[in-house]
Amino acid sequence: MTAVRKTYAHIDIAKFILAFFVVAIHVRPFDNWENPTVDALFYSAAAVAVPYFFIASGFLCFARDEENPWKTGGQRARKQAKAVLELYLIWTLIYLPIIAFGSMQDGLSVSEAVIRFVQGTIFVGENIWAWPLWYLLALAVALAVVSLFARFAATPRGLAVFATAMLAAGAGLNMLNHAETLPAAIAPLIDGYFDLFYTTRNGLFEGLFYVVCGVILGLNQHVVGQLKAPVIALIAAISYLGCVTITPSAQAPFCAVLAICIFALTARTKTERSHRWMRSANTIIYLVHMIFFVVVVYGVCDHTGSYIYGTDYNHMAVYLLVCALSIATAALGIKLSAKCGLLKRIFHC
Repeated sequence: MTAVRKTYAHIDIAKFILAFFVVAIHVRPFDNWENPTVDALFYSAAAVAVPYFFIASGFLCFARDEENPWKTGGQRARKQAKAVLELYLIWTLIYLPIIAFGSMQDGLSVSEAVIRFVQGTIFVGENIWAWPLWYLLALAVALAVVSLFARFAATPRGLAVFATAMLAAGAGLNMLNHAETLPAAIAPLIDGYFDLFYTTRNGLFEGLFYVVCGVILGLNQHVVGQLKAPVIALIAAISYLGCVTITPSAQAPFCAVLAICIFALTARTKTERSHRWMRSANTIIYLVHMIFFVVVVYGVCDHTGSYIYGTDYNHMAVYLLVCALSIATAALGIKLSAKCGLLKRIFHC
């Protein structure tokens, strides 16, 4: 009798749900309400979406019952890094018309737009209104770093220490960037870094930490399965309160603990039921929603100006429409990908 292969199906469900949180982060459905309490409650929860995606990627590379999961997981991480980088380049090309339109709205000359595009693509991971793509480049960088550590016999503990140090370094860079005055010796370095990279979301300072959290959880998958759900839920609730009352920043401990707890709750058990459709759909929804957002706001709502947000349209209605269009695209894309190799690569199905 053939054994039924079990999967972490709850991770697929969580990622599918969190994809709509990412859409909400970009579309801002509650803007018309002008209610700070609602904003704090919702966006504190939504802040864990991308960290969760990072954790899941690291976990799924290493959560295997193998003789040497550290080495083989590193090989999978390297392979996955190449696949994600290819996806990033493909979708950067797909977003080109949106980026060009955004550059026109910003009043950039052709040379200015080209320079900004090259810088955004290589060093930042995103361009105007191609905001979701930063995650792909950051993930590719983080997975590449993980694979290097695994390949050259570094220990998981050493990787964890390095990733934590990089997260702290990124937080430090952000603090220095927002400081009113800086010592003359370091001011040019800080200014130069942010002039080139814009943010610390390039995979080394933020994404790497969460991917490595997934790696550690994956290497200890059996321990994760033994964790008590009520205890995890309690820690998550306390962390969420910290996000709401203090800061939901992904570089703060509240968001990190909340994301890890939510992930642990969804990775405690395997099931025989697979949610492959949700797995593919969450990727497509994540990739296409900004395209629909721009088209709806400027093409349907007749919004003008380079600032995409405004009071001249209903943000909640736009959010629901963008979600519906993204789901429809996911359903169609998954169906057509089964018959077309090119679409399968584009949608990563």
